[in-house]
Amino acid sequence: MKKKAIVLATCGVLVSGMVGAQFYADHRLKAYYSMQEINKDKRIQKQAMNIDMGMWSGHANWSYKILIDPCQPNKFVVIKGVDKIQRSWNGFNIHSDINLELQGESAKQYQELLKGKALFTTDSKLNWLGNLNVKLTSPSLEYRDSDSHVVWSGMDGTLAFKQDQGEFDLTQMNVNMPGLTGSSGGNYLSLQSMVLKGKGGLLGQTLRSGDNEFTMNKMLIVSQKSKQPMNIELQKLKFSSDVDVDSKETSLKNTWSIEQVKSNNQQFKNIKINFNIAGLDSNALQQFIRISNKGVSECSAEAQTAQQQQLNQQLVNLMAHGLSFESKDNQIEVGTSKLSATATGKVPAHAYTNIQDISRQIGKLVEINANAEMDKSFIREVMKASGQASMNMSEQDYEMMLQQMVKNAHAQLQDNKVKFAMSYKNGNVSYP
Repeated sequence: MKKKAIVLATCGVLVSGMVGAQFYADHRLKAYYSMQEINKDKRIQKQAMNIDMGMWSGHANWSYKILIDPCQPNKFVVIKGVDKIQRSWNGFNIHSDINLELQGESAKQYQELLKGKALFTTDSKLNWLGNLNVKLTSPSLEYRDSDSHVVWSGMDGTLAFKQDQGEFDLTQMNVNMPGLTGSSGGNYLSLQSMVLKGKGGLLGQTLRSGDNEFTMNKMLIVSQKSKQPMNIELQKLKFSSDVDVDSKETSLKNTWSIEQVKSNNQQFKNIKINFNIAGLDSNALQQFIRISNKGVSECSAEAQTAQQQQLNQQLVNLMAHGLSFESKDNQIEVGTSKLSATATGKVPAHAYTNIQDISRQIGKLVEINANAEMDKSFIREVMKASGQASMNMSEQDYEMMLQQMVKNAHAQLQDNKVKFAMSYKNGNVSYP
């Protein structure tokens, strides 16, 4: 009898656990479809939401109307989704086909463009903790008429969300876009091998440490219709940002780089620009992000003014806390010559009453030290590349021009280098 009682008790615990787990998972599923963060935005209106969930599988149909401009309610788009839901031991698997809802001739053209495919397809994994992982795909598209031709090579990627106080916050993404080309008349545009990825940082609603990066292998812009034909080619573009957050202060590190730029007969290479900010007030920055992400959701001058006032107050808080900045290892090369530059500075902590007060006082508070160095032949290379100087300019003429430029810029000519230094403090500029 004791063994039977133990078995029955154990079964009871397991059944209770399964019922409890099912109830908890269903609660997460309802939270997923309620999308509190969407419902708070008045620009997004729920049109339909039908969920039919059985013990192990189900489906859902939903649609939202999105206002492009809250002041023009007749301008909107409708997105709709058809979901297949499968319950698993640790959550739900949700397959979604997402499309635009159009009418009449637009709907016909839309179907012809997509060839019966969904605009976006997602495979989502929602676990019992409320975390969401999404695999996103979009098909390749091609549009052609008598004058234009556009080819989009599709898209795929992954997104990760973490549920925070009932809202889904984007914490990680990795999106690949193989290419976009378009031509119209004598104009041509090509974007090749684009990747957008990030983890934490400034993604989502919550400020957290992390990094984000956008890369593009090549961009080509050609225009033959203008009086001056344009042919611009950029190779290996990269923008990255790193965010380091603690409870009191946040630092941001931003880097831009382009391996090579060709513009008609001009060529620049190894372009690098860095800009870092340290000592930002974490709380003020967090509030600024939350307010900014809300967008302008009401067509009301009072509401828009109130939101701008909130943003202005957080900017005042950021500046009142003070910050420091630096921009190092910046450079650009033309031919065999290089220009490099560095700058450092700070804005000390100071009390401000409003944005206008910052504008009045910042000039006397900010401190900047800057240095630049370039090869003596850099100016000649730039002038040649831009067509502003004759290839036959004598060395004597170039030396005279360079000496005058050095004098006007308060720079120094040392051997084969032009060096420049500047200091700004208490509203005054000096040249050490």
